[in-house]
Amino acid sequence: MSVTQSSAAVRPGMDAVSKVMAGIGAGLLAGLVGGVVARVMMRFVALVIGEVPGFNLGATLMICVAFGIFVVPGAVAAAFRARRTTVALLVLGAGAVAFATVAEAVTVLEDRVLTTGQGVTLLVVAVGFLAAVLSLAVAAWWFARRFTTPR
Repeated sequence: MSVTQSSAAVRPGMDAVSKVMAGIGAGLLAGLVGGVVARVMMRFVALVIGEVPGFNLGATLMICVAFGIFVVPGAVAAAFRARRTTVALLVLGAGAVAFATVAEAVTVLEDRVLTTGQGVTLLVVAVGFLAAVLSLAVAAWWFARRFTTPR
């Protein structure tokens, strides 16, 4: 057993391919959940800044898949019980999602003049986005562990 692996039980009969598939599924499922939460928050931001909120299924699916792709490597590492690697990859994945989210928000809001109420509301939404990004990483880890732990 390597230094980065835990002695926790893994579901009997799980070979490397099964663990990789469990990790991919866990990452994509976490991305689906995180993407839907982010999309709801984006709709709220549109309402706060006075835009007419729209819904595009293709854009929502793209956001969910992108969020999932960012955390799949960490979820695969979690399926293999590689603790340090899992933490590093999930932090990097969540950081990439946070960076992309902030970059998009700056692009959308850069030329807007906001009232104090709008600014405070958007600050609360930004904290919500941070919580959603952190929960994305935690969800990927949890799903990967759940998919590979014996019942």
